[in-house]
Amino acid sequence: MLAANKEYFLGAPKLPGVEYYIYANKEDAFRDFLAKKLEDIAPYNLPPSADRAGLKRVFTNGIISFMLVLNPQAPPLDNKYLRQAIVAAADFDAILAKSKDKYPLLFRGRTYIPKGRIGYDASYAGLADSPEQARQLLRKAGYKNFSEVPPIEFQFTGNVPYTEELAEGLRSYYSKIGLRFEYKKVGKIDGGNAKRPWQLRIVGTDWLYVDSYLLLSAFHSRSPVKSLTRNDKKLDALLDKCEVEMNPALRLQLFRQINEILVGDAHLVPLFSGDMFDGSFQRWVEGIQYPNTAFFDLPMYPVSLNPKLSGERPAMSLGCGK
Repeated sequence: MLAANKEYFLGAPKLPGVEYYIYANKEDAFRDFLAKKLEDIAPYNLPPSADRAGLKRVFTNGIISFMLVLNPQAPPLDNKYLRQAIVAAADFDAILAKSKDKYPLLFRGRTYIPKGRIGYDASYAGLADSPEQARQLLRKAGYKNFSEVPPIEFQFTGNVPYTEELAEGLRSYYSKIGLRFEYKKVGKIDGGNAKRPWQLRIVGTDWLYVDSYLLLSAFHSRSPVKSLTRNDKKLDALLDKCEVEMNPALRLQLFRQINEILVGDAHLVPLFSGDMFDGSFQRWVEGIQYPNTAFFDLPMYPVSLNPKLSGERPAMSLGCGK
C-alpha cells in the first residue's frame, strides 16, 4: 500500500493511496477482479477458465511493434541473400489477417520506426512479399529450395502479448514452403554464446520513448546490447551524426537511412504495429492510458470513469494485479 504524502511540496495527491496486489496465480487475480477489488486485469493474467465473452475490453492508445530479428553473425543467416529470401517468401498480411478479430488495432509495419513516431517513413515499402523474388534470392544464396537450408532456431517469449500466436502463425506458414524452424519458447530472450549464437527471434518493442534515437542506438558497435550490435562502420557513422544533429529535417533523413540499412538487408523485419495492448475492465471504466514506462512490467493505467456508472465503484484505491 502506497499512502499519499500530505506534505508533498506540490500539494497532497487526490488519491489517498495506491494498492498494488501481487498474486501467486491467475485464478486468485481473476476472482478479485470479479469481486470488484481490481479495476482491471490484463489479458495474459486471465486464467483458461475465464469467460471472456462477458468482460469489457478497452484498448490503450500506445504503440507496440513486433518484428523478426535475424542475426547476421550466425550461420546460415550470415548470408544476406538467404535472410532476404526468408523475408520475401512470407505473406505477412495473410498471417496478420488470422488474428485480426482478436487484435483489431494491429496494422502491417514496413519500417523499424512505426507510424506515429519521429522518424517514420511512409514512403519506404521495405522488402516485397514475392515468391518469385524469394526464389531468385535463394538461388543467389546457393540453395535450390528452402528444404536445403539447415534448421534455424526461432526464439520467442510468452510474456509479451501476441508473440506466441505470431510465432505459431509463422511456423505454420514457413513449414509449407519447406523452411525448418526449431521453435524455442523462453522466459527471457537468450543471448547465445560464441559457440552457439542465437539465430532468429521475435521481439515486441514498446515505443514510449521521446526520441527514436534511443532505440536506434542499440545497433551501434558501442552499444551494451550485444545481441543487436552490427559492427557496421557505415551504420555507426550515421548513428554518430544522428546523436549530435539538431536540425529536425536532417535528423529525419538520418533516421530513414538507418532504417534502410536495418530493414533492407533483412536484419530486422518489421511485422506489425498498433494500439493492440488491451485489458478487461470494470463497467464504470471508460478509458485508459498506460504511463510513460515499461508497461509490460507494471501494467498500471490511469482511468476515466463513466459518471452514470461510477456509483457501482466501491471505495478503493487503484489496484493493479500482477
